[in-house]
Amino acid sequence: GQRCSILCADLLDLDTSTLGEFDLIYVVGVLFVVPPLVQKRLLEITAAHLKPGGVAVISYYSGLVGREIADLRAKVRAAVDLSGPVDAQIRAARKIAGDIASTHDHANAALGVVINHV
Repeated sequence: GQRCSILCADLLDLDTSTLGEFDLIYVVGVLFVVPPLVQKRLLEITAAHLKPGGVAVISYYSGLVGREIADLRAKVRAAVDLSGPVDAQIRAARKIAGDIASTHDHANAALGVVINHV
């Protein structure tokens, strides 16, 4: 039978009624880079769809990529108006990431990995 499926959706708009329950849910490298409203929704979805006795792995990236993500997050948070609408925050964050991507030192492979995933 089908063991997995991939959904591409905005967490704030995601209809979770058909997701089912899971023994294991990974939330890796996401929670600390999204706005508080998205963090809350992600944790609600995780809690609602984890089977009793299941495991949720919620973690940061490690190594150089983790440091680059933290640096990028700090730059975005400093430049984005977090009191505005979420869609405006996302647009502003993507613009900042794009600006950084166009000027970053391509010898810094870790930053390149981070920017390519934004």
